[in-house]
Amino acid sequence: RRSSALSSGINAEYGDTKHLILVYEHLDFGPLSSLINMKHKLPKLGWSARVQLIFDIASVIYELHSKHQTAHLNITSENIFLNRHFQCKLGDFGYEPSTLEFNYVDDIQGLGKIIAELYFDHSTLTNQFDKTIESVKKCGCDLTSFLKFRHDLLCDIDDSSLLNFLRLSQLCLQCDFTVESSQVYEKISAFYEEQSKLSTVLV
Repeated sequence: RRSSALSSGINAEYGDTKHLILVYEHLDFGPLSSLINMKHKLPKLGWSARVQLIFDIASVIYELHSKHQTAHLNITSENIFLNRHFQCKLGDFGYEPSTLEFNYVDDIQGLGKIIAELYFDHSTLTNQFDKTIESVKKCGCDLTSFLKFRHDLLCDIDDSSLLNFLRLSQLCLQCDFTVESSQVYEKISAFYEEQSKLSTVLV
């Protein structure tokens, strides 16, 4: 079954030529990046919405890699679009032609950056976000040092949940050819299930 996060494709005829085009439903909240940066008076993303989003994005990446044997090549918060129920749709694919063996790593690393964006408050980090991403990526990095940079909306979330959230970002950012998409998906699925059971934590 096609994931709900994958946009529908239809064939359209223009003269004697057939083209595959992407058709999108109206997505009220626009790109995820706008919600992360709280632009245009959009609703704020609570903890449960953030956990749900990384699970949804990981699910569609896994489906692309395992069932469709293709990579997206353009996984960014600017290319994830949300409807009014915070359900996401994946935007346009990247254009660089290459093999899945090379590019599936790019997709997972893109997810890792999105997870970090969902954790950190850009206004606190100002222009240091890319540097912070590199710090999270480093092997053996003590992630507890990043707890002080948690997003304001995450202040009531326990440290253990937040550290596990950051570890998922680190896992994705460190991804190379020794890590399978299925391994990342399984880790994120386990985290999602764990957080879903903590109903008193999800806000």
